[in-house]
Amino acid sequence: MSTAALVVLGVVAATPAAAATPTHTTKVTWTLTYSKYAGGFLQAAGTATGPVGRAVYFQRSTASGWKTIATGTTNSTHHFTLKTSSTGAGTFKFKVYVPVKGTWKAASGTTSKATVALNGTKATIKAPAKVVWGHKVAVAVAGTTSKYDTVRTVVLQQASGTTWKTVATQSVTASKAGTCVSGSTARNICTTVNWPAPASGTPKLRVVVRATALSHSATSNTVAVTVVLATPKVFTGEAFDHYTAPDLATMTAWSGTSPFGAVGVYIGGVSRFDTTQANLTSSWVASVTADGWKLIPIYMGSQAPCTTRTFRMSTDPTEAAALGTAEAADAAAAAKALGMQPGSPVYLDMENYNVPSGDTTCAPAVLAYTRAWVKAVHTKGYWAGFYSSSGSGIKRMSAAATAGTTGLPDIIWFANWNGVDDTTESSNYLLPTQWTGHRRGHQYKGSHSETWGDVKVGIDSNAWDAPVAVIG
Repeated sequence: MSTAALVVLGVVAATPAAAATPTHTTKVTWTLTYSKYAGGFLQAAGTATGPVGRAVYFQRSTASGWKTIATGTTNSTHHFTLKTSSTGAGTFKFKVYVPVKGTWKAASGTTSKATVALNGTKATIKAPAKVVWGHKVAVAVAGTTSKYDTVRTVVLQQASGTTWKTVATQSVTASKAGTCVSGSTARNICTTVNWPAPASGTPKLRVVVRATALSHSATSNTVAVTVVLATPKVFTGEAFDHYTAPDLATMTAWSGTSPFGAVGVYIGGVSRFDTTQANLTSSWVASVTADGWKLIPIYMGSQAPCTTRTFRMSTDPTEAAALGTAEAADAAAAAKALGMQPGSPVYLDMENYNVPSGDTTCAPAVLAYTRAWVKAVHTKGYWAGFYSSSGSGIKRMSAAATAGTTGLPDIIWFANWNGVDDTTESSNYLLPTQWTGHRRGHQYKGSHSETWGDVKVGIDSNAWDAPVAVIG
């Protein structure tokens, strides 16, 4: 463009001024101060020469370069103070950068390092020592956390072998100090986690508070909670049993006229004598219960391998145990279908068996089957009873108890037809110290007929001081 072209109406247009070349050296001095825990402050304070109001960038080194974390300007005395919060833990590099302004060159202060640690976290739990089968446990969680963490994730875990399995997770908003941790100065983690108890056993529980960018994780103490069955309903008095459930008319006729207050009914099992049980329905159960009768559920499954009965268990203890587990599930299902609720007993009927001389397989198989049956019935919430003759199954259960064998039946019902109407086993097959405290039935008279209310029925007679079914 010519000079003439810049003349408009006799006025010469000015050419744009070239940008000033920075010639003045900028000097930056600064000091880094910081909190040693994540979430706390980071502060850069110092001076930068040059005009008032110079921009100042507080920067942190990252994998992708320097990142500005706070900005400010110098004041009238050339001082600056920039403050922000740390967002994690580790060792970091920081610097202050002052960009070009006018004729003042850009400059960076010296690089400083800061080592920031995660905040501590603590957690404890409390749980009842016992929980009733089928119920949930309220696990109380109390802990402390950093003032910088607003929400913490609390994980309830249950031991599973050598590992821990998560059973519940909650997000918990931290509360003020002292809310649930007495004397604490840190913010508190306070919550209750509902844990659905397993079917049986004594599982171990713990809580893990997950880590955040600012705080460590924490693992609580471990507590063991024993799963127990519901307190059984006990009947003490006279009971009878019959291979088939009597009809309602018979039960009504015997109610109040006979000395009996409880009746044993065969709810299932491949070996029960009457497999149809035409009278035994849930409505029959409800009706006789309403009439005041107590019910004794009996399950007659596979029998000892050293009998001549049709359905026998294997002599192999492992196979016998597997069968016991399967038949226990069937027993619990049968009880439930009739309206007999968890907390009821189910009595395993193991008829008389004679172990041949030198035989080493029959008795161990019966014990393996029975222990597996007991365990599996417990997992369904039912008490496990065991019926047998004093001279066979009962004496072997007594011997197992004396030897310290675990997993034995909760209740013993022994058949000793001695005509003695009490729950004392006079033959010494059952020690007087075993299965005491409302855990015995005695079948003292075998098959015979009795007439009450003008109705005759063939029965076995029993002295009873043991649990009966819970109906509902």
